[in-house]
Amino acid sequence: MNEPIVVGYSATDEGADAAALGARLALAIRAPLVFVLVLPESGRSVVVPPSEGYDAYVRAKADRWLAAARKTAPDELHVSVYVTTAESPAQGLVDAAHE
Repeated sequence: MNEPIVVGYSATDEGADAAALGARLALAIRAPLVFVLVLPESGRSVVVPPSEGYDAYVRAKADRWLAAARKTAPDELHVSVYVTTAESPAQGLVDAAHE
């Protein structure tokens, strides 16, 4: 089995494009597909103070977005979803790709 195709996902038109491209690549090389949504770390900013309730809300929203993304992938693909936190989206994707 090939290494997975890791796709950074967001609930935007660009995220939908990334999901579609990732699915096509995964189908072409018969690889699993992983959708990753990267959230800011809890110490994100003094502008938005940390709040467990807010963090839980955002996490639940991210889970719903990823569930919707999963439904767009062809049935023949093995698709998994992953929510992570990181200092930056790029770092979150790199970390997810190495897990």
